[in-house]
This record gives sequence, structure tokens and C-alpha cells, in this order.
Amino acid sequence: MMELSLRSQKTINVVIWEEWLCDPRIKELKKGQRLILFLEKLPNGSFYPVNESTGELYVDNNSFPNIFLPKDFSNPTVLKKGIAMFLETYTFYGNFNDRFYQNIHCVRYKSIFEVYKIAKTNTAFKFLVDNAEYFEPTEVQQFFY
Repeated sequence: MMELSLRSQKTINVVIWEEWLCDPRIKELKKGQRLILFLEKLPNGSFYPVNESTGELYVDNNSFPNIFLPKDFSNPTVLKKGIAMFLETYTFYGNFNDRFYQNIHCVRYKSIFEVYKIAKTNTAFKFLVDNAEYFEPTEVQQFFY
């Protein structure tokens, strides 16, 4: 278990995944190490990296030293902005841990034309959109009078 201090002065507890031979950590975790973590909340109130090792992204000199990341995640700034834009555009319902993604439903709050226009501005957003559209999201029609 590790404790993380956030910029908002809050502290959360994160249970780190156990390293094994076929999935070693890129670097040893150290106090002050800069990470981007994709977390899910456990029933006991702690957090755990989503999909274990892929939930930890190391940041070194404002880049990701992981050769397995999509090239669209060029740096932490692009990734964080892309995720923020994505969360303003889509909502997912269901369980991401569902083995066959059979109980996932997605809602898009912008037209597909707006989404593709925005996708030209951020490679991480485009990557996420391309994967979200696989789930054939329901589009919420917004009418302005």
C-alpha cells in the first residue's frame, strides 16, 4: 500500500499491484516519483490501479518512458487534456472489468461532427474517441431555441 499526496492537499491510499516476472515495473517506485494513475475505488475505501500495470504511467522529464504506450499519448500534458476533453464528451455506464465488455453502454453529448473536429486538436482525445466509437454510443441530441 502506498500513500499519495495530491495537489489538492488530500491524501489517498493506493494498493499497488504486485510485480511478477512477465510484468515488471519500469522503475522502482520512490517517494516523490511522478506518476499518472488510473484508479478505481475498492470497497474498503482504498484505490487500486485499473488493469494493474497499465494503470501506472511513469513520468520522466515530461514524457512517458514506456514503449508500450500508444504514440498518441505523447506527453502528460496532452494526455491529461485529452482525458478532460473526453470526459466532457462521453459517459460510460457498466463495468470496465467485464471480460467481454458485454454490459457497457456509452453516451456521447456532442455530435459526431463536433467530436471529429475536436479530435484534430489532441492526439490522446482522438485515440480515446476511436476506441469509444467501437461501443456505438447513443448520442444525446441538444436543441437550442
